[in-house]
Amino acid sequence: YVAEGWHTKRIKSPGWGYRVGLSQVKPDGRARIEALLGRLPWKWYANPKGYVASSEQLWRVLQPLGDKYTKTVPSWIRWSSTPLIGRFLDAAIAGDGHVSASGHRQYFTVSGMLADQMQELFLKAGRSASLIVKAAVPYHIRGKSGANVEPQFHLNEWRSTGARLSDSTGRPTFAEAPYGGRVYCATVPTGTLVVRRAGRPFIAGNCAEYTWLNFGPAYLTPSATAQSDRNAERRVNEARKD
Repeated sequence: YVAEGWHTKRIKSPGWGYRVGLSQVKPDGRARIEALLGRLPWKWYANPKGYVASSEQLWRVLQPLGDKYTKTVPSWIRWSSTPLIGRFLDAAIAGDGHVSASGHRQYFTVSGMLADQMQELFLKAGRSASLIVKAAVPYHIRGKSGANVEPQFHLNEWRSTGARLSDSTGRPTFAEAPYGGRVYCATVPTGTLVVRRAGRPFIAGNCAEYTWLNFGPAYLTPSATAQSDRNAERRVNEARKD
């Protein structure tokens, strides 16, 4: 539904007003969808463009997920297990994405919120994806021309399992710059901070971790005692008071 679904915005009649639908014209896509719909308790009506059902119960579950420009991922999916998140990603990409012959996966949407949440799911599935915003431009698809009224959000999955701070020639991708002022840091309970810059996410440690290293030895071996950690934390707290 997140990839190909829609719902009636105005309820005109109780019997046939709470409509929800799935748009799909590709034979292989229709076969997969029909197999799933056959396991659901609602009656679906097929047409050349997709499938439609009328159910107030189903409508009230799907309506909060938004429409074309405001689609979102259900919260229970975002906080589900890694295997279930992976299955959701596969289905979403099958509907609104592309998989190359080499296995490179892409996802496209016009919902900014959905793009952010899909990027979150890539991370939770043990992968990563960069986000690119495409400005609204005229299009020509299947003999029809028009103009997109909203920007598009493209997610490109990273194939590499690691990252480095240099380009393909070995040159650093960072540099020192003059700065004067205060430096702020966000802190999270787990000590793992997920940040994003220019559409690219990465995981950084909290500043508190670096502060402890600054007050303690240059390197703490794995056999370092817990007392060393407590001493470092105590020095940090004393420095904060000062």
